[in-house]
Amino acid sequence: MRPRAPKFTGRLIWIFAFCSPILTVVFNLPESRQCDFTIRCKKCGENIPAPVGTIPDSWIVARCPLCGEIRHYLPSEIFRGKLSYKLGSRTPRLVVP
Repeated sequence: MRPRAPKFTGRLIWIFAFCSPILTVVFNLPESRQCDFTIRCKKCGENIPAPVGTIPDSWIVARCPLCGEIRHYLPSEIFRGKLSYKLGSRTPRLVVP
């Protein structure tokens, strides 16, 4: 005589499918590090947020939060891109007009 499968097997699979610990890993993704105004540091080469609210008409001065270098950047060096992972969970500075 074969053993019978329990009647609640279908429910057990359904519960596992929607309460799986793997789902928390899948849907708990980190936020995108996309920044509207990004510059690449000329010393360390990492992408950092540009201290501007819009594209400027002339050059800007920015200080790298990673290496501390103060440099001049042309408007053509400002782009939309991903920030460096070395910035950690820091949020980009907001420009106060």
